[in-house]
This record gives sequence, structure tokens and C-alpha cells, in this order.
Amino acid sequence: MATYNVKIQTSRGIHMINRMPAFDAAHAMSIGQKQGKVLAVEKNFLPDLERGLSLEERYAFLRKLAVLIASGIAVTESLRLISLHYGGRIRSSANKLLQLVEQGIQITDAMELNRKDFPAATIALIRAGSKAGNTADALVEAAKFEEDLARSQKTSMLDMYKAIAAFIAAALIMVGTTEFFGPMMMNLDILRSRPDVGVDQAFFAGRVLSASIMVMLLFGAILVALSTIGKRIAADFSDYIVMKVPLYRDVALARVKYVTFYGLSLLIKTGVQIVEALELTWRETEDGMLKTDLHRAMMAAKTGKTSWAEAMHVLDPLDKAALSSAVNKIEIAMTLNLLAVEYRDIYFKKTARLALALYLIAVAYMALAQLVVFWITVVPMLQFVAM
Repeated sequence: MATYNVKIQTSRGIHMINRMPAFDAAHAMSIGQKQGKVLAVEKNFLPDLERGLSLEERYAFLRKLAVLIASGIAVTESLRLISLHYGGRIRSSANKLLQLVEQGIQITDAMELNRKDFPAATIALIRAGSKAGNTADALVEAAKFEEDLARSQKTSMLDMYKAIAAFIAAALIMVGTTEFFGPMMMNLDILRSRPDVGVDQAFFAGRVLSASIMVMLLFGAILVALSTIGKRIAADFSDYIVMKVPLYRDVALARVKYVTFYGLSLLIKTGVQIVEALELTWRETEDGMLKTDLHRAMMAAKTGKTSWAEAMHVLDPLDKAALSSAVNKIEIAMTLNLLAVEYRDIYFKKTARLALALYLIAVAYMALAQLVVFWITVVPMLQFVAM
């Protein structure tokens, strides 16, 4: 999200609002006009080096905000109290939100403008609860999600980083040995005088292993690109390709399924009509197969020709049967909530499993890299001594 420096004139004089988050210059001007006469709007091109909220800080912030709102305190006053009683990045985040909320911006829209502190999944959870009239409950659920995510990432992300580092290290070792150190060693006079001393197979094996690592890293980069850039260009096609990759598809899609079905369950639970709930959820869901499915379900619910659950291709037959068998909104909301929790658990479990699998493969490659190094550097010497 871009930030702008806005110069405004009020009854107290002229002053600057630095780093105001906004969608564009016109949006920044509209926010500034609520405080006074806007004299100038300038986009801030300097990088914002301030760190966003950590998972632990975001959890504490959301929990405290939920408690204050649930007790009947207004959102603006709740943010002001958090700003007064907390320090560091929590205070900074509360002040940013307070500045926007005081201008008439909804709390979820204010969070959307502060994506450094609040990721998309968290915002979507809170927005769904707010539309259903359960802002405090949604904040608690978002805080629980952040807590579970922090617990999961402590192990899975560490294994993931280790795996990537091990892959890169193994590739560097094998490329360095086969392309630089190995040939330099074989050009030593003591070995060149003995043409029967050679390790051509080792060089070949090292190059094959290096190429396989490069292919795996390239494949991983393509999957990440499909899940990020590809979603903006051709969302349905990107999801279609990702769905063909075992294990990764669960990691890539399970979280958005959790957020979507949780929000849909909240809307239906509070009495919103099925068609309206599907439309609201569809509008808030990021582009992709799930959003297309929600639109298909919405159209099915409007026409009444088929069950809206049957129109959703991302659901397996058992889940479709469960939703189709629900006879009232309470049962539908409960079923959707159970599905959401199931997808949340799948996301955490599959993320940990994927990280562990990558780490074990990386360890195997490191062992093979050491074997290639031994084969190229030590074996020729042993051959020479034996002769």
C-alpha cells in the first residue's frame, strides 16, 4: 500500500501528515480533507523501513481490541486506550488505525491500508465478522488464527528455511567442485602425468545432481509465482496448475478456504440470507477457483435449480452431501464452521509436512554433495598412491 505526505491547513495553522496510507492520491486527499483544507499531496517514494507487527504483537493487539469492543467501548476509544497503554509497534499500529477511523473509515478498511501490520487473511476474517455484526468475535477468531499460525511457523518455517539453505549450499558445493576445484586439482602435474587416474563419473554425477537441484528450485519458484503474480494475471489458471501438485495444493488453498468458509458461516449464522451471504463472501474472496465457485454457488442459489453446495467444485463429495443435507441456517452455519476448522487444521499440518519433506530431501542432497566432493578430491589421490 502506498503512503502519501499530505499538507493541510486548519484553524491551528499549516501542518504535514507524513506517511498517510492510501489507495491513491485522490484517496489520500479525501482523507486529508476531513481534517482541513488540503494544500498538497505528495507520494512518498522513500522505503518504509519500519517493521510491521510480529505474530505475537498482532495476537496481543487483536485480543485486547476484541476485549475492549466486546465491553461496549467504541472502536476509536478502544484504539486510543491501546495507544496509551502499549508502546513500540503496537502503539504505532494503533495510532495509524485511529487516525484513519477518526476520518470515518471502517476498521477493516483501515487495516487494509496498513497491510504491513495486518495480512489479507486476518483482514478477511475480521471483515466477515464485522458484516455479520460480530466484530469482537471475529477479532478473537483472527487472534486465534494468528496464535495457531505462530505455533505452526515456529517449526515448519524454520525447516523450510533450513531446506532452502541446504539446497543452495549443496548446489554451490557441487558446482564449485565440478567446475572449479575439481578441474584445478586434475590439472596438477602429479595427476596429469598419470592419465589412468580419472574420476569422469564423479564429474558427471555432480553435474547431474547440480542440474536436478536447479530444476527443483526453478519448479519451486514457478509455484510461488503462480500463487502470487499468477493470481493477478490468470487466477483460475494459476489455481488449476497448483491443484495438480500434491501437498503444495493443500498449503496454497487451505488457508483461503478456511477464511472463506468461516466468514460465510458467520454471515449465515446471524440470519443473512444464503444468496446474500454467498454474494458478500464472493466479493471479498481473492480471485481464483474458489471465487469462481462461490459465484457459481450464488447463481445456483438464486435460480434454485440445483443445490448451491453441489455447484462448488472445490468441495469433495462428502462435504457437498453434508451441506446439501442441512435443513436450516443453523445447521448450514455449523457445517460451514466445521469445514473451516478442518481446512485450518489441514493448512497447519500440510505446511509442517511440506517443510519436513523439503528438509529431508535437502539433507539427502547435502550428503550426496559431500560424496561427490570426496569422489573428486580424495579418490584420485588414493588411486595415485595405489598405483
